[in-house]
Amino acid sequence: ARQANEVMKVLTILSAVLLPSVVLAGIMEMNFQVSIFDNGDNFWLVLAGMVGTGATIVGIARLRGWI
Repeated sequence: ARQANEVMKVLTILSAVLLPSVVLAGIMEMNFQVSIFDNGDNFWLVLAGMVGTGATIVGIARLRGWI
């Protein structure tokens, strides 16, 4: 049971880290024009936001002792 709990904890943290990036990537792939993506350099800004959001979530989880 303890091993199952550890696996569930890892899957939950992984889902929480990846979900914001997946949502943003889904919005970028839709068939309508969003003005922020008109400039090709904004891709790197969005990518940095994805990485930053994931790092922030991992940092908060570590601070609270979840991982």
